[in-house]
Amino acid sequence: MFFEEHPDNTKKITSVAAASRFRFSRDSILTELDKAKAILPETHGPRVTLEAPDMPTMGLTVESWPVEIKHGRHRSTANRIFVVMEGSGQTKIGSETFAWRRGDTIVVPTWSDFSHRAISDALLFCLSDEPLMRAFKYYRSEYCESL
Repeated sequence: MFFEEHPDNTKKITSVAAASRFRFSRDSILTELDKAKAILPETHGPRVTLEAPDMPTMGLTVESWPVEIKHGRHRSTANRIFVVMEGSGQTKIGSETFAWRRGDTIVVPTWSDFSHRAISDALLFCLSDEPLMRAFKYYRSEYCESL
């Protein structure tokens, strides 16, 4: 993966689409999160899936991480990119711990054990290739404190 800097550092916004299949409103995400329950309380906070039928091989989710939820260590064959929408915390990947806050990006490569800990209530967006791994029957995961 690579990127190139824009020559002007940023590109000016010339128009904003009123609607898009790739735009998810904050209000709709928060409404759905209010209804969601933690799927596996030991490993995940309340989570919603953002439907993106044009990208069936990618998984888009948003998870709520209240300070009181303990996130157990786990790993999987999926690659994950987390973007911090709000809050702050730490993610431990393997033996290294990374502090994060709103606007930061955390990348967890395949089969790397990781855990999150919120220092203040947080929202994390996650982009994952888990649907692709599942479709080709390559998906595997382990949830374990002793990893």
